[in-house]
Amino acid sequence: MKRRYNKIFYICLIFCFVLTNVVPQVAEAALSNVLHKQVDEQEIRKGVTYIKDRRLTEDGWLDTHILKVDITNPYIRLDVIESRNEYNLKETTTDLVKSNGAVAGINGDFFDMSKNPTASLGMVIRDGKLISASNYVNLKENQWTTFFMDEGGMPFIDYCKVAMYFYNEDRVSFEIAGINKVTTFKKGVYLDRNAYTTTAQVDKINNTLYKIVVENDVITYISQKGETVEIPKDGYVIAIEESVAVPKINQFQIGQRVTFDLQTSIDLSKIKMALGGAGKIVDKGSVPANPGHLVSPNARNPRTALGISKDGTTVYLIAVDGRNQSLGATHGEMTSLLLGYGIYDAIHLDGGGSTTMAAKPAGKAEVTLLNKPSDGTQRKVVNGLGVFLDVPTGSLSGIRIVPKYTRVFKNTGVEMSVIGYDENLNPVNISINEIKWSTENISGKWSGNVFYPESVGTGIITAQIGDVKGRTTLTCMGTPQELKVTPEAIQLKPGESVNLKVEGLDGEGYRASIDWNKLTWKVDGVLGTVKDGKFIAGNSSGQGVLEGALGEIKVYVPVVIGEQVTAVESFESQANVEWTSYPSYVTGQVTIDSTVSYEGKKSVKMTYSFKAKPNETQAAYLQFKKPLNLKANSKAIGMWVYGDSSKDWLRGRIIDGNGSSHTINFASQIDWKGWKYVKAEIPKTAVSPISLDRIYAVTLNNTAERNNTLYIDHISTIASPEVNRNNLPSSTKIKDKYEKSLSKDSGQNTVDITVFGTTSNKNTLLDEVVQREVLAQMNNASFSIYAGSTDIKVSDIKVPHMIWNSQYAVKDLNNTRIIQLSASKGGIRATNPEQWKYLQKDLQTEQPHIIIVMDKNPLSSGSFKDSMEAELFHNVLKKVREEQGKNIFVVSAEGYTTSVQVKEGVRYINLNGLWYSGQDVNLYNDFSILRFRIKDSEIYYDIQPVYPAVIVN
Repeated sequence: MKRRYNKIFYICLIFCFVLTNVVPQVAEAALSNVLHKQVDEQEIRKGVTYIKDRRLTEDGWLDTHILKVDITNPYIRLDVIESRNEYNLKETTTDLVKSNGAVAGINGDFFDMSKNPTASLGMVIRDGKLISASNYVNLKENQWTTFFMDEGGMPFIDYCKVAMYFYNEDRVSFEIAGINKVTTFKKGVYLDRNAYTTTAQVDKINNTLYKIVVENDVITYISQKGETVEIPKDGYVIAIEESVAVPKINQFQIGQRVTFDLQTSIDLSKIKMALGGAGKIVDKGSVPANPGHLVSPNARNPRTALGISKDGTTVYLIAVDGRNQSLGATHGEMTSLLLGYGIYDAIHLDGGGSTTMAAKPAGKAEVTLLNKPSDGTQRKVVNGLGVFLDVPTGSLSGIRIVPKYTRVFKNTGVEMSVIGYDENLNPVNISINEIKWSTENISGKWSGNVFYPESVGTGIITAQIGDVKGRTTLTCMGTPQELKVTPEAIQLKPGESVNLKVEGLDGEGYRASIDWNKLTWKVDGVLGTVKDGKFIAGNSSGQGVLEGALGEIKVYVPVVIGEQVTAVESFESQANVEWTSYPSYVTGQVTIDSTVSYEGKKSVKMTYSFKAKPNETQAAYLQFKKPLNLKANSKAIGMWVYGDSSKDWLRGRIIDGNGSSHTINFASQIDWKGWKYVKAEIPKTAVSPISLDRIYAVTLNNTAERNNTLYIDHISTIASPEVNRNNLPSSTKIKDKYEKSLSKDSGQNTVDITVFGTTSNKNTLLDEVVQREVLAQMNNASFSIYAGSTDIKVSDIKVPHMIWNSQYAVKDLNNTRIIQLSASKGGIRATNPEQWKYLQKDLQTEQPHIIIVMDKNPLSSGSFKDSMEAELFHNVLKKVREEQGKNIFVVSAEGYTTSVQVKEGVRYINLNGLWYSGQDVNLYNDFSILRFRIKDSEIYYDIQPVYPAVIVN
């Protein structure tokens, strides 16, 4: 095969240089306002570091995953990873990493999603061999870049022009589509031993192909249509579709000399490895004015990129999550991220649902998915870039201890697993029996690799084999003061069961697991029993209470057995359905049918035709024009389906209250004829309210064209009866060391701060009376805070004060810093994102006490629309508490109840103010004032009734 390099492209290259002059990074490319950033790094192999970059921006969350690869490590190698089963076969990135023996990898080039096998769009060079390439690349303008590594191991990104020609000695030619690319074969495809040994695989895809077999530039055989031929070791085969081949094939003869001419603007003989991609989005540390091909540059999508440091010693593989909890990135935001990590040149790879990163953690041989693909599961891709560590496993160099728990209560057994690794972090098998265990600052007993702590505090656990040691910490918390059981309410059908998870809380609200069998369980035998860590429902419907007791500490869980079925749609009225499909060649229709029904007079009928497309996904959708709203607390969706034994997968899609979509499964196979009731469970992660927007049949591997029909009727929701908590006994609560009975007179050398909840929206005379009494009592304090929405007149307040007004504010009072926040729009970020910056700055204070006043309770489900933001808020406070020893109280004014919850050292107190539920008002219990008493470094609080109960002896 002839190859010519750098012959016809010299003038073009000068032109391209002019086109790709870079411009400074513009402001529009910057990421939106970053409110909080957390970066975690972990070396997974020597020279390979995994970085997880999570940011809260003013627009939401952004998760970025980075593999930082030191290519100066002589054992590190980068190479293209492709299917080892069949060339051009799509597989998941984790499977590609595993089957190719890589330690890490990321998805690679763009490809035709409608086919499997399919072809990548760009070039592939592996181990110095040109595996595949497309023709007519970058001939008119620079659009598609390629990541290269030359023979000396130097990485670079460039636009490579590619042109291919095939002709005989009479200058009769066939146009060429590419090398080892699965196409329509309307243009010839060059096939060689770098990808195939015979043409059998491409003949399965297209049985009309003619083949010209070439050895040493001479035609040795011309096949009949569809005939499978062997690919010669010292040659190649040109495969051409019948309609193109027939007019010219007779002009090619056995024994003729032929030329396959490959022309490239880069000398491929000096290239060790290459992987194609799209545009060059960073060029010499700046954003190029003409980067080439970009995909939806102004939309936020999952993105994959590959970058190189300025000195060429480091390669970065980058995956940005999107279309889920993470926003995704525009191209401008992507380049901003890359430039922030010092990347000098970068290429844009296939993104969207293809964006996937996987790796083997340090000391482990199993491949782990690192990011969160936008489709919910990994998309099969045609190739990727793998990171290889070409060094045999050495001797034991380090030990990592992985305790089952990091916090436990006294005498709770903690199993210690161990991971051994060599100097390159490759896994080394070690036996538990080889390990010598020891402890520092914590005492207890060992049983094999299980440790039973007997002293309270944080200690060090050491595992040692010879001179190699590994350490971890373990915290023992004494005995629990409160119990928590998951689920908090048990709702089952008769005969069903659910696992019980039991946790204990210490006095600071830190949690640790407790074995279920350490508790004494009590429940009405008709409702069910507790056995083997599960609650098993009885055979009758009913309600009651499950009691769990650990000594004097008790927890109560409401139990409801039975279910409610609510009709949602029976298709008796006007049509709310329409037809759609994937891919577009799937045909069919959706109609309301009056000839077949399960209940009533009508059903919905879906007819569809799947084509003969092996290994391709095809789907027929019944789409609801207006999604069906489901009953609150629904656990499942049921419906009657008239099947035809198609063996297709029957699925659905729901949209939750956050706008996130969830796929649900009605049946793994439609393997019945006639009517059958099917049910799909609603994922627990779906947030109410929930709606059903589509039902569909799908096949992943259809080998023969066929027509099918489904009828669907009587869609319903399945929910448990409402849980009644009115008569639920009170579980044992933590006795908080900061809660103390305080007098209403502060005394000398102390400061009293009183806090009351919401007072606005009063609608009864009683509300006015209670408010006047609240004012009178709070006017006797040193300082008063009116939390939540209030309409109290400032002129009525006689002491220094702070009134919550949905604005950020901060005030220092003696040894206390008071911070006011607003989450009125469903979160701190949604209300005013700048509050995050103020808060993190103002938490850095010399004051020993911090009181945060806000309108929403971060621990209350649904108060923050973004549960991750509520979790971050707590973790920021927890860190300040643990690292600086501050006493932190979060006071919220929301809802109809007053409550106290201690969580990991932070006190959360919610005040109901003047709000109460129902018509029966209890003056002694329904209205309370929170009083803080501060003296030097000491602070206590008391929730005091506005009207104390009078006890008459």
